[in-house]
Amino acid sequence: MDQQHEADSMQLHQDTDLRARVILDVGMRLPHQFSRNNRTFPASTAFQSQVLVRDLLKLGLFCMNIPSMAGLQDSDGNVPVSFSRIPESLLGIGVRYAICVSAEPGEGDPVIEIDDLERHVQRIEAHFGLIDIDMGLVARVAQCAREASLTPEMSAQGA
Repeated sequence: MDQQHEADSMQLHQDTDLRARVILDVGMRLPHQFSRNNRTFPASTAFQSQVLVRDLLKLGLFCMNIPSMAGLQDSDGNVPVSFSRIPESLLGIGVRYAICVSAEPGEGDPVIEIDDLERHVQRIEAHFGLIDIDMGLVARVAQCAREASLTPEMSAQGA
């Protein structure tokens, strides 16, 4: 049983890593900038903020109606489908959508105000209930962003 638990743990870690890298890759490929306290950051820096990653995931999943789908039962009608079963492709699409709809129009690259995004997500949750996400995944995205900012070729891909 211990070997099975270890294999399951390793699979979950690999899945989380893949999901985190997909989310970061989507964010870094878009031309958007992120702003907080009158400072503007590229995605490679901004995605180091767990608050930003959390809110982009929540908004994207809410807009795609994923929270209600994640609460549905599995094909046998027994166990609720968890956040960890949402494919990385849907997470990437959700984050991309959240980034695109959150940007303020203007000249140059679109800019997302991080604090405005956070307030918007708080309003949604106040009206519709909490949007459950995996904070371990959020932390892994932020860690991948830190690693990418230290690797020049990774940062260049996002620019």
